Amino acid sequence: MAEVKVLIEGYTSADSPEESSCSTVTLIKDGNLVMVVDPGTLRDQKNLVDKLREEGLGVDDVNVVCKTPGHNYDGITLLASTEKGKVATCGDVYWKENYPEIDPYASDMKKLKESRKKLLELADYIIPGHGKMFKVEK
Repeated sequence: MAEVKVLIEGYTSADSPEESSCSTVTLIKDGNLVMVVDPGTLRDQKNLVDKLREEGLGVDDVNVVCKTPGHNYDGITLLASTEKGKVATCGDVYWKENYPEIDPYASDMKKLKESRKKLLELADYIIPGHGKMFKVEK
């Protein structure tokens, strides 16, 4: 079973004139795999180094780093089976729980809606691009 943990909870103020955002940074461990997902928009990378240290890890222990644009054509979602259920780390497919249905930054709203529908069917929990992990209500 994989272990999935939110290291840094992201945020966004994309709906304000002074946009500010930080991605949700996730740690996924499974056997020899130590992956950090979406670390690219931190104001200070030391925050990530400190969070890894809290987990007993250093930067050199991480063997995979994944960018997750999500609402672009090159976005990906990682689905991990954990003791709690299936956890989807999906970048900006969901910005945060209860984000408006229309994503003004989406390159293809039809594809985005299809991705969201599929995630809701597959996942028990979703780690969005800019917010807290949330439980999928089935």
